[in-house]
Amino acid sequence: MRYGLRSITFLIIVWFLGSCEEPAIKIERLDKGHEAITRDIPQSEQNKSTRDRNYKLMNALALKTLENGFDGLQIRIWRGYPNKDTGQLFILTNKNSTWSAELIRFNYFFFEKGASIGKRSAFRDPASGWNSFTRKLFKLDITTLPDFHSLPGYDLPTHSDGVEVEYANGNSYRMYTYAVPDMYMHDIPEAGKVVQILELIEREFDFKGFVKQ
Repeated sequence: MRYGLRSITFLIIVWFLGSCEEPAIKIERLDKGHEAITRDIPQSEQNKSTRDRNYKLMNALALKTLENGFDGLQIRIWRGYPNKDTGQLFILTNKNSTWSAELIRFNYFFFEKGASIGKRSAFRDPASGWNSFTRKLFKLDITTLPDFHSLPGYDLPTHSDGVEVEYANGNSYRMYTYAVPDMYMHDIPEAGKVVQILELIEREFDFKGFVKQ
């Protein structure tokens, strides 16, 4: 999975390597030409092994990193599952004031210098229309939710599925992860919002199994 959750791991399916006690967020400002990109990345996603796996998976899927920003707006939601070499990815893009969504299912195998990927992808429009879908999505705070490591009472199960969310625009990038959000959805409001986001995408785009496999 992009796990750490991008174990899942975002990027990139979710591999959870960190403890809930660790510092959750690191924010740094990096030069990009004459601009500066603000990066907000959980500490659990910054160890070398997790980042190497993320980049291998991203390269195998022919995706560019969002860590240097995006010309427009892009959101990637990665789903990863324990003891499985399969994952799902939802990519929402707004470029030149036009929305698009790509749904990807993939399986993967990592080796020393890269990853082998098989994937199926499709572009779809939301059932309720773009205005309605995006209004509901952003109302759930998808771009500002905290990483689960920073939430009191959020313990990490030994074997858990995960969600990793990446968000980028022209001058910022952030990532956050959630382990088994359905387990905490009734006790931790932020986990409940993540489940609602997954349910919304599954319903609007008929992306079966995106909430839970």
